[in-house]
Amino acid sequence: MTIQYPARIKPGRFMLWAISLLLIAFSACRSETGRSGTGGPTHETPPTATMTSAASAMSPGIDPANASMRSCVIVTMALDPATSSTLYAGTKHHLFNTTDGGESWLHHSEAWDKGDAHVRALVTDPVTPAILYVITSEDHLPETSGMYKSIDGGKRWQAIDIGLPGYGVETLAIDPATPTTLYVATASDPYRLNDDGDPLSAGGMLKSTDGGESWHPVAIEPAGHVVQTLAIDPTTPSTLYAGAYNSVFKSTDGGESWHAISTDLADLDIAILAIDPETPTTLYAAGAGGVSKSIDGGAHWIDTDLPKPNVRALVIDPEMPATLYAIAEGTLFKSTDGGTGWQSAGAGLAGNTVLTVLIDPTAPATLYAGTNGGGVFKSTDGGENWRAANANLLAFDTNTLVIDPARPSILYAGTRGGGVFNSTNGGGNWRATNTGLTSHDIKLLAIDPARPTTLYTVTYTQDMFKSTDGGESWHAVDAAPIRSAILTLAIDPTGPDTLYAGTNGGVFTSTDGGESWHPTGLANHDVTHLAIDPVTPTTLYAITIRHDDGRAGTSGLFTNDSTLRRISGSSRQDVPFFPYLDPPVKPKTPRVYKSMDGGASWLNIGLIHTSVLALVIDPARPTSLYVGTGEYGVFKSTDGGASWQTAGTGLDDPTINTLVIAPTSPTTLYAGTYGRVSRSTDGGEHWVCIGLTDVQYPHIKTLAIDPMAPATLYAGIYGGVFKSTDGGASWIWSAINAVPSGGDGTAHGD
Repeated sequence: MTIQYPARIKPGRFMLWAISLLLIAFSACRSETGRSGTGGPTHETPPTATMTSAASAMSPGIDPANASMRSCVIVTMALDPATSSTLYAGTKHHLFNTTDGGESWLHHSEAWDKGDAHVRALVTDPVTPAILYVITSEDHLPETSGMYKSIDGGKRWQAIDIGLPGYGVETLAIDPATPTTLYVATASDPYRLNDDGDPLSAGGMLKSTDGGESWHPVAIEPAGHVVQTLAIDPTTPSTLYAGAYNSVFKSTDGGESWHAISTDLADLDIAILAIDPETPTTLYAAGAGGVSKSIDGGAHWIDTDLPKPNVRALVIDPEMPATLYAIAEGTLFKSTDGGTGWQSAGAGLAGNTVLTVLIDPTAPATLYAGTNGGGVFKSTDGGENWRAANANLLAFDTNTLVIDPARPSILYAGTRGGGVFNSTNGGGNWRATNTGLTSHDIKLLAIDPARPTTLYTVTYTQDMFKSTDGGESWHAVDAAPIRSAILTLAIDPTGPDTLYAGTNGGVFTSTDGGESWHPTGLANHDVTHLAIDPVTPTTLYAITIRHDDGRAGTSGLFTNDSTLRRISGSSRQDVPFFPYLDPPVKPKTPRVYKSMDGGASWLNIGLIHTSVLALVIDPARPTSLYVGTGEYGVFKSTDGGASWQTAGTGLDDPTINTLVIAPTSPTTLYAGTYGRVSRSTDGGEHWVCIGLTDVQYPHIKTLAIDPMAPATLYAGIYGGVFKSTDGGASWIWSAINAVPSGGDGTAHGD
């Protein structure tokens, strides 16, 4: 077979470029997004629950059934070695493809047989680009690990993990001259632990000579190392390097035998190895600890002094090998002198955390950056300037939704990676409103009920911002006195300059619109939710997790009186009642607290020893409260929290992420879970599932209800927003896919 290399690439450089793709793919950061999947038993959608789509609200080329994709979190990318305008992007659960250099993207169907698996890595065959390999896994879930192969550019897939251990593949390398030869390093066995809880098995190395159809083990000596990265010498493919914690190993016989060659890497957890294409004795090792360089084939190493130590990716320019790109702590850096000096190459990436980077081998000044929430960005000048390359791709993860109470067609969405978005037509269209924000990772949004053009937001960097013009501009609020991570915000509906912030250090109060703050109570608690009585706003409720002092706890659901009686009607009758836990220590204990004096003092009102995830107050009868729990569904109190009873008949998923109550019809409630939306029309006595069951991975993160039209409901999920105008009988996907910068898509560096 004659190998045809793309123009301007020497064979040795082409081989290294292919290997670099592998390194990029497997060094991509795994994002923290919490639990995913359906979360409960499988069931059919009721006949009345359908999902419809509208061309004006849905991006073309994306399957509505996969609208909940986390497509803006780009975990890994790969480039077609024969046609550099063809790229693949792997997200959480999904695979996308572009044939025009990122101008437009199409969603590929997948055939992973691991339903909750993430796309961890994606690589292409350097000789036959239609052959792709994907590795899937979900952190801490070994049963989701898998390895798949496609021979038609990703249209169809088959599992090739027969002979591989079921607890995961760490990395893959392909022989650039004989691509049917593959090498994999596997993870340690999580089920075989010693008395200290450490793995007994350190994983292993396996080799295939038939394109993954069969595998046989090869040894790494000395034993006891988990190999995290592999690199193949582009000029002598029988020479391989393997990186593990503080050690580099070398094989000169195609992986059959290995010996340790590193001596100076005691502080480096090696996750990436890269080889200079012109001088293969020059190696780079990177990971937690920075980037180190060897010019003698790995015998000795020197630190390159990268400004940030935790490196997730490293690639080499195939035409000018002294030019390197490294991703460290979410920032893209560039070196033009072989790692001696580094400068930022990602200042124009719109504040996004970078997870992976690709370099075009036919035009090395062209780069693609995959981000944690912002999708794909493209540079054609070596990282000086960037523009979004996300057509049909973006669907931002929606963390929080708020509605203008006076004009319900106006909505605000806080997203992960895209910042704050505004819709003035009930979710039909969205635009970014991020002027003044220093981070686009939005944790919280709150709207002033008396002055709806005033909003507050908190980012994942723990910065607070305020807008007084409906989100058009934002200015920083000095939240330094809080000195803790802000977990929730609440605004007094009668005195809008009074704000409450729940933090991991208690409750803080501001009486001047956020300009100053002082502690109010619950200092030894993580306060995750706050709710204010709409009639008597000095009455507050808080969901907390108390930092226990190690005293014995109790098991089950109980009220807070001295008899520790079990709550009547608990839906978890399968949980036995033991008065003390074994072991009898719980490091943190959930609580619901009440204050009747504006937070000056707090009373524990029960529901201990269950995760309380949501809290709403009946606006017509404020002594009626509802809480959603992590294990037991919904509970209700009609006496201001003095006593509680279950209110969850019909809920088939007991984990309630969010609750909303219809302001004009307070007996109507909606509950969002990890797989569906449910509705009650009788004050929580009975529930029915009303939809989103036919959407993949519909983790319902937030719900919002139109204050004037209780049949209009919005659900914020991974990948955008769903809207229903008929009480949940049907849903339309409203993708939040405007340009992240709020402008023309071009973001300029310094």
